[in-house]
Amino acid sequence: MKRNAILCYAEVMEKILKIYIRLIILLFPLFFLPVVLDNYGYAKNWFLGVSLGVGIILWVAKMVIDKNYVVKTSKFWWVWIAMTVWGLMGWRRQSIGVKARTMMDPLGMGTLIIMAGWLWLWLQVRDEEEQAKQFNWLTVSGLILAVLSIVTFMIPAAKMPMNFPKQTPVVVISSEWSLSGSVVNETLILLVLASEWIRRLVKKLKSNQGYIKTAMVAVLLTLVLCLDVYKIFKLGWGRLDRNTSWVIATETLKRNPIWGVGSGNFVQAFMSFRPSSYNLTPFWTTVFMISGMGGLQLWTELGIGGLVVLGLIVSEWLRLKRAAVATWQIGVVGIILLLLPASLVAVWLWGWLAVEKLNGFKERKLVLNVGESNFNVMPYIAGLMLLAGVGWGGWQWMRMFMGEIYLRKSLVAAGENKGGEAYDWQIKAIGMNPNIANYRRIYSQTNMALAQNILAAKEISDDDKQKAGVLVQQAVREGKAAIALEGQNAAYWENLGEIYKKLIGVVDGAADWAFQALQQAVALDPVNPLTRLNLGGLLYAAGRFEEADRVFEQVVVDKQDFANGWYNWAYAAKNLNKLEVAIQRLSQALALVPVDTGDFDKASKELGDWRKEYEELLKKQGQLTPTPSPKTETLKTAEPIPTVGEEEKVDVPREQLEPPQVTVTPTETVEPSP
Repeated sequence: MKRNAILCYAEVMEKILKIYIRLIILLFPLFFLPVVLDNYGYAKNWFLGVSLGVGIILWVAKMVIDKNYVVKTSKFWWVWIAMTVWGLMGWRRQSIGVKARTMMDPLGMGTLIIMAGWLWLWLQVRDEEEQAKQFNWLTVSGLILAVLSIVTFMIPAAKMPMNFPKQTPVVVISSEWSLSGSVVNETLILLVLASEWIRRLVKKLKSNQGYIKTAMVAVLLTLVLCLDVYKIFKLGWGRLDRNTSWVIATETLKRNPIWGVGSGNFVQAFMSFRPSSYNLTPFWTTVFMISGMGGLQLWTELGIGGLVVLGLIVSEWLRLKRAAVATWQIGVVGIILLLLPASLVAVWLWGWLAVEKLNGFKERKLVLNVGESNFNVMPYIAGLMLLAGVGWGGWQWMRMFMGEIYLRKSLVAAGENKGGEAYDWQIKAIGMNPNIANYRRIYSQTNMALAQNILAAKEISDDDKQKAGVLVQQAVREGKAAIALEGQNAAYWENLGEIYKKLIGVVDGAADWAFQALQQAVALDPVNPLTRLNLGGLLYAAGRFEEADRVFEQVVVDKQDFANGWYNWAYAAKNLNKLEVAIQRLSQALALVPVDTGDFDKASKELGDWRKEYEELLKKQGQLTPTPSPKTETLKTAEPIPTVGEEEKVDVPREQLEPPQVTVTPTETVEPSP
């Protein structure tokens, strides 16, 4: 009797677990969070983590109730575990800031761990009947996406984008908007669903069963699938080009072939290894967090281990002995993942298909008998370990989540010119997750902005100067903290350099510190013309024209169609008394500027003045006047370094403001100071 009751409870728990998993399958593609900045990518990743914790608790309850519970494993799950362990080994080699960031970011280390848990749960409830039900629940999600896709397509382009609410919007609907996160994600989901419902329709037609409802679903999904494909080709989508992706992967192989740059850390490889040809693409100012091809991203982040894992997965797929539709679904989604930019939705969908469709699984009992009665303690030991992991991981996951909420609140406050509120929310965000370098960067900028507001007043009291001094110290401290957390990220060095630039004329030595920081940023992001232009501008402003000339020359080499690079290079030549060369460079800048802009008028006037000046010079020398040829960004030269009176300077301890003494190279890792 007791045994029957236990079995009854176990069956109830299994049913609850299955319904819960179906519900998550329905909700995940639709889930978004309006309270964080990345309300689709990070939000879905956070949702997967939270829902996994609840699912593990339900599964542990079922396992403990049924002490003879049999767990299921498969080759694919073990391959994923191997990839996760390999990723963790590389992840441990990273700096603290990189570890924290990649644990949060979609497709980072946290995603690998979460997906390993979800693959396990899907595997435990796997059977033919459950697969069909899960497809039905995912179909509900797909139908909602399809209807919304049709609605957004019907809205006139003149009314796009639509912000809800208008003030500080949390949802921005445009032609390429989708609850799944992107039209590409939506297309993948509808592709899998449409193929399954077409298969069901064909099966019913062959057996002469009622097919009207099945046909309606299949037709709707297929039509919207075609609509989404049309949207992709018409609107396009921003992605890293394949040539740049390939160069980054091969350069990573040369520098760190075993471990790669670490799971979720593609941005570091992008900054260090992208070729100068990237600057000729339309996205040259964009910093990409993912590769243009999922297969190359796996290679870049996990090195040789990633390639081995990829080979094992392909080998398992090639041995697939199930239905042709299953083979086709896994293959197509897998190929899309390899050849197009990866996304969390695509990885989740492919993982779910792989668990459901790949060959077979093995059953194992969790048994560890103790005592004379051979009491099986293994379910309890495994359950306690899992619950402890869920508890600790859930606590950390919620702290990360609260940090993102506070960060968004701070940026909303900053947008409303509420500097004090932004300052307070950023302190709370850092308190929740002190190892996120980007929080420190934003907080440093807020401190600097508040200090500048105080110093910009016509009359500054001693008390105000003291407050400004504290804010300056905090700005520099937080800028240096970001570097300590992620020392190989050029953006944080450039941020520190910008802080020092704003202190020039206010704090002694700031110009030299700015130069050191920007020089390191250039070393870490060598083909970024904007960073190098910034460095050249600082040299120019300091009157170091020969050095500035060489830096601006490299800017133009890295991006030959960069009008501002040619413009600044021209001014460097003029200040070196190379007027003929300056005219040639300014003519090239003018040829790159749109004709109907104020910049074109400005450069044209300057070019005319320089030609007259050159003609006068040639006349004095008794030479003929050559005629350089002219033709299409904002043209701006560096301003002189400011000087102020002693009464306007901020008195802060020099040793607290100096840049980090360690020089970071692209192959080194900096740990934060205690």
